[in-house]
Amino acid sequence: MHADEAAKRIDRNERVCIDVQEGDTLPRGGAFRGSAAASLQSEPPGYIGGMTLVTITPKANGPLVIEGPVRIVTPDGRELTPPLRKDGRPAEVVVLCRCGASATKPFCDGTHKRNGFQDAPPAPVTPG
Repeated sequence: MHADEAAKRIDRNERVCIDVQEGDTLPRGGAFRGSAAASLQSEPPGYIGGMTLVTITPKANGPLVIEGPVRIVTPDGRELTPPLRKDGRPAEVVVLCRCGASATKPFCDGTHKRNGFQDAPPAPVTPG
């Protein structure tokens, strides 16, 4: 599946899996770059055929939950560390804000629950 199709599926709140290779990026604005080839594989996140499988799940009226080894890098190249879990341990998933109101952007802080964030209506599915 092409990365553009993966982005459309994320917009429709469908779960996608993305095979990530060195040099792939997801810059601000959400357009996939590099050789990221998305697939709707049924395998759990992990190492598949020498590639790393990353799963992005849009939560209804909430954040994007990213499972698998990822790095969050700012436009100027600084790597951001995801916030610790509530119990103080390192995060096992990365949770990114979609409502735009998080005090810890790009990470979700739960503000979407207080500000009434709602998903955009699903885009119509186009055949082919």
